[in-house]
Amino acid sequence: MKNKTLNRKIFIIPLILVIGVLGTYWGYHYLNLSSEQTLQEKANLPDEVDGPLEEEAQFNEGASEFKNVGDFIAEYHEWYNQKLGWGGLKAVSWIDQQKAASELQAELALIETDHADLQKDFNSIAGYAEQVASGEKDAKLLQSLHRYFHDLDIEYNGYRDTNDYYEITEFKRDR
Repeated sequence: MKNKTLNRKIFIIPLILVIGVLGTYWGYHYLNLSSEQTLQEKANLPDEVDGPLEEEAQFNEGASEFKNVGDFIAEYHEWYNQKLGWGGLKAVSWIDQQKAASELQAELALIETDHADLQKDFNSIAGYAEQVASGEKDAKLLQSLHRYFHDLDIEYNGYRDTNDYYEITEFKRDR
């Protein structure tokens, strides 16, 4: 009798492992596929884009360290990815964030745009940055800043190396 019980256990354990591995594989691919579809559906983004929309905004002549507004958006997006992504939001260096927010405010003051929606986004970013620069330690402010730069990188620069889209910006690339 013991032998039959032991044989069943030996058979059941590998079966559970195989089901677990297959379930994990299916779940990963299903969720990944779903995320890709979500980005395309939510944003209705074209598969390929021509690049940054530099005609929509410029820095005052020679006033910024950035080559153009597209680079400004991309660099801040990357900076926030490095500082806040992959669990970084749980271990924030508020001194770094305050310094970056102050620099961000100074750069935003140098941008000129006639595009009302883009200006609204820059105003929102400036508001969040002002709160962080003044010493407010609220992770939701940082999350919002990161999401603005993320979505602007998608909309303004044509960034497509992501499956995430937060639908936070007013500015949308003409589709």
